[in-house]
Amino acid sequence: MQADHFNTTHHMGSALPENKLSTLSIAPGRGAKVKLEPVAELLPALVEKYSRNLKPILDVLEKEHSIQVSKVTLKNFLKGVGL
Repeated sequence: MQADHFNTTHHMGSALPENKLSTLSIAPGRGAKVKLEPVAELLPALVEKYSRNLKPILDVLEKEHSIQVSKVTLKNFLKGVGL
């Protein structure tokens, strides 16, 4: 039975294309990036105003722009755009 498991795994692995790592990644332009792109030009002013405190920035995004994202997502987006 152990050999059957190995063969199944081997066949599944060999069925993937050579660039299998890139095929398993999430395509760009999906997720929170899409939500935050429209307000990307407002974020530097919000970061400056609230001294990098993310909770008030999340409140502004939710109340004024109807955008709900987590604190971690906002942090990663800001890090990605260099803020």
